[in-house]
Amino acid sequence: MKVNTDGVLLAAWAETSGKQRALDIGTGSGIIPLILAQRNAELYCDGVEIDVLTAQQAELNAKISKYKDRIRIQNEALQVLRPKVLYDLIISNPPFFSKGSISPQKGKAIAKHSTTLTFKDITDFCKKYLNHQGNIVMIIPFDRVEELTRLMDSVKFYTHRLCRISSFKESQPFNAMVSFQREKPAQIVSEHLYLYKVKNQYSKEYIELVKDIYIGM
Repeated sequence: MKVNTDGVLLAAWAETSGKQRALDIGTGSGIIPLILAQRNAELYCDGVEIDVLTAQQAELNAKISKYKDRIRIQNEALQVLRPKVLYDLIISNPPFFSKGSISPQKGKAIAKHSTTLTFKDITDFCKKYLNHQGNIVMIIPFDRVEELTRLMDSVKFYTHRLCRISSFKESQPFNAMVSFQREKPAQIVSEHLYLYKVKNQYSKEYIELVKDIYIGM
């Protein structure tokens, strides 16, 4: 499975300062734990992935990295995961379709459809395993932000950062990154990230966000 822009953006945008333990839900290739470990030398990160082959690839990617001692990959469904720790950061680039035809390749179907993991699954887990001062950080289609926000509000997780993502300044947002916390903030930090200045030329904001991750950008 290829590294995707969404995972890189999310891992670069998430607040890692002061965090000691993180969980990446639906870790895929394991890129998010790798980036988090790169950004915070004190952070230990678990990645959970339901697909066997994808989990094996993520484990290999972790083992050949210099962060191997701080990353653990588990081939498990979130619904049955019972960690013995609480997390300071729970992060996810979750399945991004709630409808549509299922890919004939099971692994891709699992990764791309909310057939095995729902927003409610994530919130139910976070209620039990997120530290009181911790954050939940997700990247989702922009048209599902209201749905997720309503669900989070219902279990007393509140938006404190929201970043809309558009291709160009004149484009409508297609994705959003959202960070939630247990304490209701005085105000929400609102951001808008434009990926490109012009066609085939990244914006300075995007470059600044990922400059320490992509070599030679």
